[in-house]
Amino acid sequence: MGEKMPSQNKLIAVAIDKDRGSQFALKWTVDNLLVRGQTTLLIHVKSPPLASPRSNQIYDEARCRNFSELDLQTKEMFLPLRVFCTRKDVSIKL
Repeated sequence: MGEKMPSQNKLIAVAIDKDRGSQFALKWTVDNLLVRGQTTLLIHVKSPPLASPRSNQIYDEARCRNFSELDLQTKEMFLPLRVFCTRKDVSIKL
């Protein structure tokens, strides 16, 4: 397998959850699809609480525009991924 095909004009997104597989998925993406300085989008979908009376409606938490707006549990999930991307010179958007 040769060198990566530059994909700087494409938006590449990686779905993230608290499972260790997310770290492997992001590492594979960085190693195989991204080039230094590129930005990737990290996506985490939060499900509504099952006991919610509004569970049949779309659950739309306030959209976070930056890392500081995330709740503590989500920050803890994203932190190692941010550190990894920083070391690899890849930017992320949440």
